[in-house]
Amino acid sequence: MQNEINNLRGFGKFIVDTHQKVLWHEETIVKLPLKAVELLCVLIEREGEIVSKADLLDEVWQDSFVEEGILSQNVYRLRQAFKKYADETDLIQTIPGRGYRFSGEINEVIEQQISIERSTYEKKFVTEKYTSDEGFAPANGNLTKDVSAKQIPSQTLNKSIGKSPLAYFAIILLSFSVIGAGVWFWKSKNSNQRNLSLINDNLTISRLTESGKAFYPAISRDNQNLAYVRNEKNTYSLILRHTATGSETVVIEPKEYIIRSLNFSADGNYIYYTTRERKNHESTIYQIPIYGGNRRKIVDNVRDYFSISPDGKKLAFFRYDPIKDETYLITTNTVGENEKVITTRKSPEFFQTWGTYPSWSPDGKTLVVSAISEMEGGSKSYFVEVDVETGKENALKHPNWKLAFQAYWINDGSGLIVSAEEKAGDYRQLWYLSYPEGKANRITNDTNNYTEFKLSNDSNTILAQKINSVFNLYTVSTEPPEQVKKLTSQTNTTYGYWGIDWTKDGKYLVYVKGEGRTDGNLWKLDLETLKDEQITFDKNVSNRSPQILPDNKTIIYTSNRSGNKHIWQIDLDGKNSRQITNGKSWEDYPEVSADGKWLFYCTRTDSRREIWKMNLASGKSKKVLDSAGGESRISPADSNQAIAHYFDTQEKEKRPWKYMLFSHDRELDLRRLNIDPEAHSFEWKKDGTGIYYPNKSRNQNNLWFYSIKDNETRQITNFNDEKIVNLSVSPDDKTIALSKGVSTGNILQITGFNTE
Repeated sequence: MQNEINNLRGFGKFIVDTHQKVLWHEETIVKLPLKAVELLCVLIEREGEIVSKADLLDEVWQDSFVEEGILSQNVYRLRQAFKKYADETDLIQTIPGRGYRFSGEINEVIEQQISIERSTYEKKFVTEKYTSDEGFAPANGNLTKDVSAKQIPSQTLNKSIGKSPLAYFAIILLSFSVIGAGVWFWKSKNSNQRNLSLINDNLTISRLTESGKAFYPAISRDNQNLAYVRNEKNTYSLILRHTATGSETVVIEPKEYIIRSLNFSADGNYIYYTTRERKNHESTIYQIPIYGGNRRKIVDNVRDYFSISPDGKKLAFFRYDPIKDETYLITTNTVGENEKVITTRKSPEFFQTWGTYPSWSPDGKTLVVSAISEMEGGSKSYFVEVDVETGKENALKHPNWKLAFQAYWINDGSGLIVSAEEKAGDYRQLWYLSYPEGKANRITNDTNNYTEFKLSNDSNTILAQKINSVFNLYTVSTEPPEQVKKLTSQTNTTYGYWGIDWTKDGKYLVYVKGEGRTDGNLWKLDLETLKDEQITFDKNVSNRSPQILPDNKTIIYTSNRSGNKHIWQIDLDGKNSRQITNGKSWEDYPEVSADGKWLFYCTRTDSRREIWKMNLASGKSKKVLDSAGGESRISPADSNQAIAHYFDTQEKEKRPWKYMLFSHDRELDLRRLNIDPEAHSFEWKKDGTGIYYPNKSRNQNNLWFYSIKDNETRQITNFNDEKIVNLSVSPDDKTIALSKGVSTGNILQITGFNTE
């Protein structure tokens, strides 16, 4: 029951002010973020009703940019508070698939209670540390802003105190409270304690950019500048932002080559970055003044990312030798001289080199890197600390994560901020890892994948890259005039990103629908009614690359539901699922010959990629091609002809990875194709004269046709937006199904994760 005069509602021994958004247990204020109390107020005001997640997001966060996970975080906070004070955890009920409901009994609050509680509120409210969990609300100006107490407008204060004779005394009390809060905050800010909770009450995530085109953030050591890469229309530019004013400077004008792995020099006068300008080269590290000018080449043949030592005198990076299949962790000085190989790993032991930075310890004596050990039945991912002088490796203590990805030391060396995937298919989240104990506490709990982040020099701020990928299904005619039809219209899902195929009668599309980074289930779409139907029902599992057998009843696909990637099959109606390969390592990219006799697939054993084929009748397999990776495609007109992604060990001048045409049942005859498809996605024309493929790009491309006989290409579509990532040709060769969409990027600022 609501008290119309004072906006107070009671349940059990709790009272909540729905106007001031404060919760008490008896005479004690319950410490909760503002948004958690607002969430409680909405549920109480709709007492007994099931309130959908969408309605709660609309009412509590309104126009703020937040992820759905913010709801579960704040429900968790409320339940923990109820448990702490009254051992009542069922006041907020989760209704699966529908939302939340407040199940407590609302009682009338009498007038005497009102006065007692308001008096308590007046004395205590301003001494509480103000926290905002506005989700990804836009941040203004400064990179960080510390607030020790919430400001109360004078008219609100006067209204609360009224004309009581104690008014002036109350004001004095409030003044001392504010001063006390400031002293408390200064002390806590400078404390050396390291105590992170599972859900951080003070965690604030703000969005620093709004364009959807911002990637690869970096922050200067004095927090005065941040840098990021702007990707627009398949070009890359380097942007410098002054954190206090928000003003931006274009350091490098838009280029066609990729710019990434940004690092500020120790003195803040330069930005270091990598590019990959030519396809036959690894990355190159360059240095450029922060406001632009002539760039300087530092070191070549870098695998991907690099980092700068705390004293600003050394770089650390990886280098890979494909012939020896070895990876080297190397240091050099900041002008590219005096290279030193710190340690080497060879298959099946190797470093995670793509998208990860070697992390220098605060004293510059060790580096923490992500390592992987392959073994029968799977692989192990873990963090390794490497001594810079001796190269000695020491595995860090931490939970048995599916993927231990990136780590950064906090400034006193007592722990690290890391990104990791807890289980297969999970979102990559941020954690605090104590050192050397290895105790891990979660920082974030949302639906972002923290693939790229940086930690400020004072360890108080994280800059993270937020990627949002939306891909839908389309069909397009293979011959002019171009006829395009959009089949799905979702805004938070990927349709067909990990695979599409037509049923042999042309009535359905079987595809992978995913909501996370790598997870996905098989679905089928009726092309006449556009109704979809789910085929597999796995949670946190990656199902990919569906292929329909000639019987039009069976789907061959890849799944990691058994713990590693293998080839599975299932009936089109979702029945009779079974595993059909069980190699020592992963098996992926299934392809079935037109006659239905052979299954081709890619294997990876001890880091060697090979193509194998299996006789579907007998189950016997044999190797077809060494040094091949990704999809292989068998000609529908000639089952002996195939195209594969092939590594040419003899290539010294050009890019060693090539697309090769070969005959797998006769003497091996390799022929290089002069194309470079996007994400290994291509499909044969049904008469075997050529292949359809999307050209490689960052965020916008088109569909092309390559004639094998003439060695010529022609453009099929004329899209001016979005990116094609997957395709499948219809049985009649007249229509192509596409997975097409966009990945947007913005820079997030994360504070309040309590590294004190």
